Amino acid sequence: LGGVGDVTGFLVSVSSTDNDEAAGAMPISYGNEYTVLYNTNGATQSQAAANCSVEDFADDDIWFKFIANGSPARLVSSDHDADLTLELFRGSPGNLTSIACSDNILVLPDNLSSGQTYYARLYSWRNSTPVSGRFGLFASPSITANGCVDEDCLGPVLLENPGFEECRVWMPNTPQT
Repeated sequence: LGGVGDVTGFLVSVSSTDNDEAAGAMPISYGNEYTVLYNTNGATQSQAAANCSVEDFADDDIWFKFIANGSPARLVSSDHDADLTLELFRGSPGNLTSIACSDNILVLPDNLSSGQTYYARLYSWRNSTPVSGRFGLFASPSITANGCVDEDCLGPVLLENPGFEECRVWMPNTPQT
């Protein structure tokens, strides 16, 4: 029942005003299903863009938070209607440090501290272009261990980003290999 390709259980719909700033970040939990339907329409910019994959515009960012449990996991957005950026932060609102970013799939770094709260920011790449879709924090580490491996399920960015299984994500101030 329900995998990355299916939505089962409860979904929480998020409007941009609910979690427009890190201080109002929506809590998410580890699981094996999408738990959030999101839309950035009306959201405002909280801070400068990450520019992790392309030069992007963070004029519509929304925020989520989770407590790390020490297990391999990934943040995944699917069925989105525009290109997007996912960015991961440590710290607390007002004092956040970017630690990783990616496109629609962000494999969590191995060095997250269990029990610590981390913040995830999601926004569309394009200026004045909101994005909507499904979002979840998946506990199983391999995206290919399920039936959701095509463009219809995960979205078009997956096909343009083949390095996600090798855990190649952008890390600020780290030379790329």
